Amino acid sequence: MKIIAYALLASAVFQALVGGFLFSINAHYQLFTSEVIHDRMLGTFVYHNNAAAMLAMSLCIGIGLFLVQLEKGSASNSGKWIVRTLDFLLSKKMLLRLVLVILVIALVMTRSRMGNAGFFIAMLFSLALYAFYSPKTRKVVFVLLASLIVIDIWILGQWVGLDKVVERLEATQVSKAQRASMLAQAKQNAGNELNFVKPHTEESIEERSLPVEYAIPAIRDYFWLGSGAGTFYTIFPQYRPTESRGYYDHAHNDYVEILTDFGVIGFSLFALLIISTLWQCLRAIQLRRNPMAKGIALGVFMAIIYILLHSLVDFNMQIPANALLFSTILALGWCARTLDQIEPK
Repeated sequence: MKIIAYALLASAVFQALVGGFLFSINAHYQLFTSEVIHDRMLGTFVYHNNAAAMLAMSLCIGIGLFLVQLEKGSASNSGKWIVRTLDFLLSKKMLLRLVLVILVIALVMTRSRMGNAGFFIAMLFSLALYAFYSPKTRKVVFVLLASLIVIDIWILGQWVGLDKVVERLEATQVSKAQRASMLAQAKQNAGNELNFVKPHTEESIEERSLPVEYAIPAIRDYFWLGSGAGTFYTIFPQYRPTESRGYYDHAHNDYVEILTDFGVIGFSLFALLIISTLWQCLRAIQLRRNPMAKGIALGVFMAIIYILLHSLVDFNMQIPANALLFSTILALGWCARTLDQIEPK
């Protein structure tokens, strides 16, 4: 379990470093049929929200591992704070802490709205739950939470562009009617078509939910078994209004797309897997004495909460790399539940 968890972190750091480099040189190239512009942190993905999901899920596992290290340190180190600080700086915990810093910076640089907001909500909820079931480690959880919020998200986030994420979240509240008014005003100010430059506006919740609204009849038509895996883009054109524009290869909502592809039967199987894994992780946090089992269970629980939130507005589970990563994380949760209660040496 520990080897797999660190392997996931290593792959995420690789993505963060590659994405940071491509972003710094403003890379722009054609990949098969897609035009890729690295105006945000993408890594080897072509869509920033998918990159954010990979980073956030890996961060969740990393936080679980780091909590394990903090618990061990707090139990064995009762000296003065200066000695404890120096011991921390010279230990493997510091290396893991730097990894978390790199991943948080990369996550902020994706400028993904739900990627950042979903991770923050999942982290707060999961750590609060962990502290509730582990009273002896509440001080450690508080230190970790304060460190992640103050140092990573606030200080480093401001440095690498957290304000851009906040601006995108605020712009999300602008309705479709308001955007039409802004466009008309811009045309009026331009005077003529030659001087007109269309103002850039963020996609609102109303606009993001359009394919979901159009796909509701498809769910009814393919209720039990669905239309088949990966067939959303082939059936969607017959359900969308003729006046709508743009090409939708995904529903921007994993719940809706799974329902159209696999039907209620397939959706129920996926839901059963997620709910049972959440229960296994919760029981591991409650019952296991092994710090590694509890830390991994926390990371898996946090990753599941995060992906459940992000799936409301995106299609991360339709991306093979993220689907495989999530499957591996689910497997770690079941392993943590069955790990022996023997204290590690």
